[in-house]
Amino acid sequence: MAPLITPFWRLLLVRTMRSIFLNIASAIVGGAIGAAIVAFAVVPGVAVEKEEYGRLQGYTRGKIDMALKIPEALGSDFSKTEKYTSFDGIKDIDVVVVERNGVKTLRVYPNQ
Repeated sequence: MAPLITPFWRLLLVRTMRSIFLNIASAIVGGAIGAAIVAFAVVPGVAVEKEEYGRLQGYTRGKIDMALKIPEALGSDFSKTEKYTSFDGIKDIDVVVVERNGVKTLRVYPNQ
């Protein structure tokens, strides 16, 4: 009885399996190298940017909180017709300096 797989086909199958294995192995190694490059080169830069963004958000939030406490501490009797000098502007809130009878005080002027 003749063998089902001739030596030629056996050699072809072995070479095909070996090339498939090498292709898969090189893809895995290449993916690991790419992941290592991203982990060591890209991720630290993104982390620094995120930290700076968070710090600036906290700084802005603190300024807004402080501006919102001014009416409680110094009063909120500000009219748009009064002469004022801009002190600080935070997003949609302006803190202005108002002078009355020679006394300067802070007031909040919401931009609407």
